[in-house]
Amino acid sequence: MIPLEQLRESSIYQLILQEGKAEGLKQGLEQGLEQGLEQGLEQGLERGLEQGLEQGLEHEREMIVRQLRHKFGALPDALAARVRALPRKVLECLAEDLLDMSAAPDLAAWLDRIE
Repeated sequence: MIPLEQLRESSIYQLILQEGKAEGLKQGLEQGLEQGLEQGLEQGLERGLEQGLEQGLEHEREMIVRQLRHKFGALPDALAARVRALPRKVLECLAEDLLDMSAAPDLAAWLDRIE
């Protein structure tokens, strides 16, 4: 039997070792790339969804401010700022309730009630 140390020094052993390392590196790179792509796509989708939702909410806020200005004429900046700070669910309630309002003081009273 050939001693292990002598076997490790042989050219055949070295060739097999190099091929094994190369194959292991190739598999590792492929797996790493696949996992990286999956994680990147997932993070990109999450970020895109968050940005889309935030942009949608911002659009809703501006739409309601425009509706209030159209209905009341001038809308004090302080009231517009309070409307822009509302969370989505409250904004949805305001979108319906503003139909029953007749002047900016009605909006102020409504905001005072919900805050």
